Amino acid sequence: MPEPERLGRGDVEAVAALLARAFADDPVLTFLLGAGRERERRLIFGTLARDAERAGLIEGVRAEGRLAAVAVWLPPGAHPVRLRREARMVPSWVRLATMHARAVPRLLRATPALDRLHPREPHWFLSLLGTEPDLQRGGRGAALVEHGLRRAGAVPVHLDTGRPENVPWYRRFGFEVADEVRLVPGAPPSWGMRTGGSRT
Repeated sequence: MPEPERLGRGDVEAVAALLARAFADDPVLTFLLGAGRERERRLIFGTLARDAERAGLIEGVRAEGRLAAVAVWLPPGAHPVRLRREARMVPSWVRLATMHARAVPRLLRATPALDRLHPREPHWFLSLLGTEPDLQRGGRGAALVEHGLRRAGAVPVHLDTGRPENVPWYRRFGFEVADEVRLVPGAPPSWGMRTGGSRT
C-alpha cells in the first residue's frame, strides 16, 4: 500500500469528483439533496475541500495511475469555522441555491446539528473520507485513517457518518459513538464518533 500523499489546490476538482461518486448513495446526503444531483455534490465537496486545503490538509492514495481514496482533515482550532473562512464559501452556497434552491434550507438547518457533534476540547476532524466505488475494500481508506491517527497522537479525533455500516468499521480504529442526531426532521440518523479525549 503506498504511503498517503498530501494533495494540493490543483487536486481539488479531482477530490470533489471522487467524493461525489463515493457519497452517491449516502443516506443523509441523499435525503438532503435528493437522489442523483452529482453536480450539487461536486460543488459541496469542492467547497469543503478547498477550505480544507487552506485550513487543514487533504491526503490521498493513488492506484492504477489515478486517485483512489482521499481523506479531508481539519486540525485542532479549525472548528468552528471562523467568519473569514465562511465568507470565502458564500459564492459556492449562492451557486448551490441557484442550482437546487429547495435543498438549501435543509442544508442550512443541518450544519448546526453537525457542529453540535464536535467535542468541546481541541481535536482533529476527519471531515471527509471516500474511496472510488470500484476500488473499495482494498484497504486504502483504512490506510488514510491510520495515517491521520498516527499524526494526531494523543489529541482526540472526531468524525461524523450517516452510514450505519461505517460505525463498526470506524470502531476498528478505536472510534466510539459519542452522539446520534437527525440533522433535520425525518432525516436518517447521523453518528458523531471520536477517539481519545473526553466526551461532551
